[in-house]
Amino acid sequence: MADTTDIIDASYPVPGFRFTVTIDGDVIRCSSVSGLDQQYESYEYRDGMGGLFRNITRVQLPSITLSQAIFPGECKLYEWLYNYANHADGKKDIAISLTDESGKKLYVTWNVFNCFPTGITGPSLEASSNEVAAKQITLNADRLTVECHAL
Repeated sequence: MADTTDIIDASYPVPGFRFTVTIDGDVIRCSSVSGLDQQYESYEYRDGMGGLFRNITRVQLPSITLSQAIFPGECKLYEWLYNYANHADGKKDIAISLTDESGKKLYVTWNVFNCFPTGITGPSLEASSNEVAAKQITLNADRLTVECHAL
């Protein structure tokens, strides 16, 4: 019979999920992503016979927030914000993927289309790091789809 400490040691630490955010082939590490909501406006219609019908009219556009983002190397995100603010055509498609703890196996991918930055909240500067960081990055998008991968 197995000792209970062996069972606990084998199952801890509990594996967690990881996620990746990919913009133009660059992977951005961040502590959290929010705003992957899909909301729809609806309407009600009553016909002449007293029946009530409900339907969807349009989708509400997603607003996505990346928190505590770190991206090594060139600072393309700030360049993207500057170019888009100066009326350059800069909408991009991004992918946010939920992975296993190794980061290799994909579980779910949110594909965000025609995304553009609406703000970047200042970096946290640390002398011990050579990576560029941002506290929050806010993105608006035209469309969001969810792709589930086979286990």
